[in-house]
Amino acid sequence: MKPSLFVLVCLMAAALACGTLSSAECNATDSTASCCVKQHPGQYERCGVEAPPTNNTRMLGERGTRLDSKTLWQRGKARLDVENPAPGQRPGQIHYQEGNETYLYEPVKKEFIGAPRRINDLLREDPKFAAAVEKALRYLGE
Repeated sequence: MKPSLFVLVCLMAAALACGTLSSAECNATDSTASCCVKQHPGQYERCGVEAPPTNNTRMLGERGTRLDSKTLWQRGKARLDVENPAPGQRPGQIHYQEGNETYLYEPVKKEFIGAPRRINDLLREDPKFAAAVEKALRYLGE
């Protein structure tokens, strides 16, 4: 390899490692963590999120109803949605969305990952919100 080509390849590799070049584009619905995972596939710890379950656990929603998106709770501009567009092919999800911020619900931990405390407090303090999460889990077959 010619020295100038080698330098170019090294610079491109460094740019990819730093996230300045990316094969995945983020959009307005992506949280900071999901955008990071798109830009750095498989680097969950770097992005501050838990890795998806290994093959010895079930996929969230694999036994659930096919559902594009359904809002189960809403207050002002905040809402709770459940989605399961491809049961058994990709994980379903329950998410809280307010403006451009979206937080995924983790059923094992029973919390919204990376969400401000006030959002997770809704699970204990707002019976309608907690019931909406339980209904979402039923849609997902959980």
